Amino acid sequence: MSGDTVTGFGLQFTNDNKHAYAYSGRYNATSLGVDVLEFQTNSEYIDAKFNFSGWMDLDDPTTGLRGIMNIFFNDKEVQAVLVDNDNGNMVGPLAVPLIIPPFTTVRIKLYANSTSASYQGLVSVIGKVGMPQRVGNYDE
Repeated sequence: MSGDTVTGFGLQFTNDNKHAYAYSGRYNATSLGVDVLEFQTNSEYIDAKFNFSGWMDLDDPTTGLRGIMNIFFNDKEVQAVLVDNDNGNMVGPLAVPLIIPPFTTVRIKLYANSTSASYQGLVSVIGKVGMPQRVGNYDE
């Protein structure tokens, strides 16, 4: 599936393996929290940006909710971001730059200040793929 645009829990790579991406698709606002992305890296590291749209009514740009995006690496929270779409106090979407280490399980969870199917949120992760330096023998 390399190079395809897909939504869901998987991490995708471009055909040349230089970039990685994951798109959550739309999720309804919930105050209970919802996991929107989960994936695992292999031996690569990824210089990534995590983007959260906030919770908005996609048919009415004058309304929205407050929301939090929590980012976990191997079940340890590494970042939390608040986006305020209910009264326009904050700019969104917010891009959070993080380096994802090799062999890391990444999970993104969203919370809203209210539960409503009228408001949706989206998350995207895009990044440049890097590989660890080759460790060779000094005799070579």
